[in-house]
Amino acid sequence: MKLTLTCLFTLILLLTACAPQVAPEEPPVSSPDATPMLNTAPTTPASGTGIQGKVLIGPACPGPARVDDTACADKPYQAEILVLDMKGKEIARVTSGVDGTFRFDLAPGTYVLPPFSGNPYPTAGEQQVDVLQDEYTDVQIDYDSGMR
Repeated sequence: MKLTLTCLFTLILLLTACAPQVAPEEPPVSSPDATPMLNTAPTTPASGTGIQGKVLIGPACPGPARVDDTACADKPYQAEILVLDMKGKEIARVTSGVDGTFRFDLAPGTYVLPPFSGNPYPTAGEQQVDVLQDEYTDVQIDYDSGMR
């Protein structure tokens, strides 16, 4: 019994040590004319205009990824999303839900979504998004966890 508990404890320690480590993000500095943070973790669909999507982070496991290994697929990631107009003015900040999803209203137009990245990881690329009247534009934001 004692040997079984020791083995179980050792296994738990090994699994915890091998879990992906993601550096915490530094909170962004807010500009004086910034729109207040909107928490829009998964919401019920509503008609309107805006952006919706999902934030993912990966790779989730070290080494070469196997196509059939769903345990190592990219994972949902809770992240702050900054929305700028084409002049660089902050329009909104939202936080994706723990499941990585987000949805928020925006007027029709073209926007830039610059990522809040860690130092050095996780990182994501900037995206330009066109929002059309009476539609939600689908966006996927992919963060690189830095795991190799």
